[in-house]
Amino acid sequence: PYAVQLARQGNIKALLQLKNHPATLELLQEKDTYRNNVFHVAKNADTVQVLAFLIRQFDASQAQQRITHMIDERNTLGETPLMAQINASHPDTFHPLYLHASLKKKNDVAKNQLARLRGSDPRLFEQNQAIYCREIVKLSSTGGRTLLQAAQAQTKNNPAMQQVVHTIYTEIPCLTQGNF
Repeated sequence: PYAVQLARQGNIKALLQLKNHPATLELLQEKDTYRNNVFHVAKNADTVQVLAFLIRQFDASQAQQRITHMIDERNTLGETPLMAQINASHPDTFHPLYLHASLKKKNDVAKNQLARLRGSDPRLFEQNQAIYCREIVKLSSTGGRTLLQAAQAQTKNNPAMQQVVHTIYTEIPCLTQGNF
């Protein structure tokens, strides 16, 4: 698939040329033989930003839903683009992908709801925390490994991944033994 190949190469100039193609959205939604979409294989954060820009240009009313759907898609290994990018040791793509992922939306809801329950009934807090965290861990895991575990494993090969580990610790408490 042409757009997947361009995203993998990080060929931003050629990706931007897709604006002139009559089937831009269809090209951006194609997958390779491993069911990777353009976000799974994006070379870097700039590529992710250009891909999101192109989707917004051609589907303004549904752009956010389409981007979130694509960032939540799983390839044949069961990886979302977030996990695939971490496994490929691309720390710079974490933030732009996470901002649009269902994982962030669920995590934000969990943090808000649990903040309201904190200090009230401890059992109610613990029950709700378990429910929210179960869903967040499910959204962030592939093959029994969470985004945090995958990022920690990559710090040996790429010290810049330590920033992703720090972000996950501070932003996604369910992945750190539910420490809200």
